[in-house]
Amino acid sequence: MGKALDGVRILDFTHVQSGPTCTQLLAWFGADVIKVERAGEGDITRGQLRDIPDVDSLYFTMLNGNKRSITIDSKHPEGKRVLDELVKACDVLVENFGPGVLVRMGFPWEKIQSINPKMIVASIKGFGPGPYEDCKVYENVAQCTGGAASTTGFRDGLPLVTGAQIGDSGTGLHLQMQEAPCDYRHGNRIDLSYLLPTVFIRASGFSNAKVDNRNLYGGINLRPANDLTLYATMLFDELTFKQLLSNWWGNKYAIQIGTSWNPPPLWQSEKPRLGLEFTAVRPWTYTHYANVSMFSHDGRPLGYPKGANLLDVTAELNLPLPWNSRWDSQFSCTWQGSRGNDWRVNYRDEFPSSIVNTAQAYWLEGDLSVTPVWQNTLRIGIMAHQVLLLGHRSQFGSQPSHALFCNWQVFI
Repeated sequence: MGKALDGVRILDFTHVQSGPTCTQLLAWFGADVIKVERAGEGDITRGQLRDIPDVDSLYFTMLNGNKRSITIDSKHPEGKRVLDELVKACDVLVENFGPGVLVRMGFPWEKIQSINPKMIVASIKGFGPGPYEDCKVYENVAQCTGGAASTTGFRDGLPLVTGAQIGDSGTGLHLQMQEAPCDYRHGNRIDLSYLLPTVFIRASGFSNAKVDNRNLYGGINLRPANDLTLYATMLFDELTFKQLLSNWWGNKYAIQIGTSWNPPPLWQSEKPRLGLEFTAVRPWTYTHYANVSMFSHDGRPLGYPKGANLLDVTAELNLPLPWNSRWDSQFSCTWQGSRGNDWRVNYRDEFPSSIVNTAQAYWLEGDLSVTPVWQNTLRIGIMAHQVLLLGHRSQFGSQPSHALFCNWQVFI
């Protein structure tokens, strides 16, 4: 009897842990995995946590079994030719580069599809489509953002990141489960973020016996066309099915919906991006922490960066320019009520009822503020791994402010 993925060939562009976890599982299912590594260096984990000098580390070998490896200089013309041939010969490409790296290597989705229309491209990124999709993520960031860090640590101290790499290996595992049942006769894209396993661990780490700890988080990412993405994320706090349609329930949710469209390129291979996002956060929606002193900051609940009791609309343009440059422009308008609910109500056993204000706040209640914000950033590529940022941020409304900034970034 053969294995489930016999005859399937994987082009493995992954490194470190999240991606190699996925491709090793695919190899165990019988796929032929060809791991592409950086010429002259290889996967960085070959030399990390070595027990014996001058041999591959256990960290590398435990995540890269049953694979074939090749080193390629992707900047050399001959290296690009070899990569083109590998794309033609493989069924699936798996990568966990930082945002935009595959495009800068000369392999955007459109080129991959032109070389091999049946190719499935599976990507691991820190965040899905939205305001943070260009941010890089490692394990610590994923656990703290997703809330998994709040399931461990000390009651009188800060949340702590777990020793187990649930963001890295958990994301690789979830991606493998999406790839294995795919129809390898048709091309497709699979995008997975680190937040899926970390949010799941956070949700499963709390006791469901307490109303305070019942939390339902989910989302969907649809791609009706190659250049169009629709996404939605929903958070329901203090989940009780008995009061599903009551005012009590209706006061405890956050919704974020958006779309991202990539129109045809103007003067180079990378496409522009237009994004539109709508966010609604009710007064009762918070992020749970075992340590109640971490629950709020300056009177605002942790969770959505702009707080709660608000409606927010954000439009964004990312326009690639010649000479490895890009112009990013973002405009947002936020309507926010000044009155919220007492955050201590979420911790019924922690505070005496005499000091807790149990009165409910409703949509945009209190003094209504309207805050438009406009931000522009020019990213100028100086060298292959260095970027100069020039920009401004202007906030209007009752508390106007204006700032200019200049930043030099080096990517290692």
